[in-house]
Amino acid sequence: MKVAADNARPFFSSLDSTPPLDSDRNNILSAYRRLLARTLQDGIHDLAGLKSFIRNEDAVFRTFLTHLNDLAGEDMSDISKDTEQCCSRVFIAAENEEISYRDAMIYMAMRTNRRLIQNAAVCLKDIREDRIKSKSQAWGYACMMLQPYISMDGICAVLLSDAEKEELRRIAEQTPAAFARLGDILQSDMENPDELPATLMEIYIQRL
Repeated sequence: MKVAADNARPFFSSLDSTPPLDSDRNNILSAYRRLLARTLQDGIHDLAGLKSFIRNEDAVFRTFLTHLNDLAGEDMSDISKDTEQCCSRVFIAAENEEISYRDAMIYMAMRTNRRLIQNAAVCLKDIREDRIKSKSQAWGYACMMLQPYISMDGICAVLLSDAEKEELRRIAEQTPAAFARLGDILQSDMENPDELPATLMEIYIQRL
């Protein structure tokens, strides 16, 4: 697995060379939906197709993150559903022996790591810049801040690069201050805002 992961790392390192789209908050959702619909229509049938999907989705996702704060309240359930279906197509291709299961597992796990870390970093930035104003936003951002720690399975953890481990360490160092700020916004709803992380973890466990 280590050799296959090392072979995949240059591809993921190259993703930052593709700039985010020049798109506003409305157009990025349309672009996201078009990409997913096209992927579902065409399918993913080989490693080249998987890389193409990850590269295109990565550019759209990074653009989406630049508008994260402005998209509060938007119904994006269809995007989540179609993304799950696209991911399923990858493993269907592996079952059909169009892509090796090892490659499917490694590329999708490394994709997950990248997305979770990017999302948490943007959440920290928005919180630091005081862009979170409503209680619903605060709850949403708190949940997203926890995602790297509750969504990464053992394979994802093993495949973290040294740079990603360092970024997670940096995020962890800044998380207490971020939660304190979110607690200020939520304090009228909670008797003790300092209990916010434990409360969120309890909610997550109850949902399992």
